Amino acid sequence: MSNSHLPNSHANVTPTWRPYKFPRIPLGDAIKTSPVANSNGQRYSGSVPPDWCGNGGRRLAAHGGYCATVLMMAAQQYYQNQNGGQGNMKPLNMSVEYLEPLPQGQFEVALETLSIGKRTSTVEARLRSLEAHGDKVCTIAIVRLGMWKDEGHVTNIQPSAWLLPDRTRDCTRWSDANYYYMNPPASTVPPIFLNYAENGMEAASSWGIPTTALNIMFRSEVTPQDWLLTRTTMKRLYGGRFDMNIEILNEDGKLIASCVQICSVIPLGKPSPQITEKL
Repeated sequence: MSNSHLPNSHANVTPTWRPYKFPRIPLGDAIKTSPVANSNGQRYSGSVPPDWCGNGGRRLAAHGGYCATVLMMAAQQYYQNQNGGQGNMKPLNMSVEYLEPLPQGQFEVALETLSIGKRTSTVEARLRSLEAHGDKVCTIAIVRLGMWKDEGHVTNIQPSAWLLPDRTRDCTRWSDANYYYMNPPASTVPPIFLNYAENGMEAASSWGIPTTALNIMFRSEVTPQDWLLTRTTMKRLYGGRFDMNIEILNEDGKLIASCVQICSVIPLGKPSPQITEKL
């Protein structure tokens, strides 16, 4: 991929690219929250921008990864504010359940400390929209925070599971202007079951594919990198649900994070026989 230095929006990569009708907001800015007045530090508020949303039925709804990131960072901020000098813990792992789509617009995160320890602490975070649903919780997460420092008590091991491809020689760019425009690329992991459809990613418009659960584990401290490698596998699609097992490595092969994502598959119209026969 000799043009790997060019963004997908570049004319030499995707000539039919159309600009969005709203400004793009970096993730770091999009997930910012602030304490709610008179909440004793137990609630934080923020806003979902449209470029971190996908089609959630009849309205835009936040991507599952965006919701998880909001809950994780709000939990860390809450713990630091509640515990002062002892609050320098970082997220180690988290478990997320998606109950309702989170609409674009204002939201609140309610937080509660479940346990406090010297090495790890646990926070529960509940995300609800101020635009709809009343007091109904959209997403709930259990976030475990801890110390990243390796004290050397245990020998570190990372078995070599697969051969890393060469980015410039072995990799190709996957992009389609229409797909990106209809569903802004807030997620870089496409629904893997579409690999088995004859028309590939074009079949995405025939299905609703909401995330229902997400389990994330951070394996190494993240340092600034130009490139990260993602490997995704699926064990099975059955009964309208499928899993995606995702690993993220740097170019040196160091495992940075891993997660298991559970999704539902909901036909938006008459199911495509090409897909249903194969799966």
